[in-house]
Amino acid sequence: MVEDLESRVRTMEKHLHAEKQLTATLEDALVDLEKQSNNIRADVESWKKKAWQAEEELQTLKKERRSERSSIQAVEEEKNKRREAEAARAHLEERMQALSRKKKKNALNCF
Repeated sequence: MVEDLESRVRTMEKHLHAEKQLTATLEDALVDLEKQSNNIRADVESWKKKAWQAEEELQTLKKERRSERSSIQAVEEEKNKRREAEAARAHLEERMQALSRKKKKNALNCF
């Protein structure tokens, strides 16, 4: 009976030892997972910051592009206005020359 009890005790000790090893292995794995989780969180925060910076840069570039488009548009409008003014001036000069010719002809007819 004592041998049977000792055998049971040894078996229980073996099971206890195996469970302690399993517990230690699981604790080590848990510590590793926590470290990995912390590293991943840090990486996520880093990527979020980079994404925010990229978004801010994108917004800045969009504003610059809009302003450049406005500038180009203003230059084009100014060119168009100058062309129209030049055409109107040339047309006015032609009319003035035509009128001055008519006046000269009329002035000679008076004599």
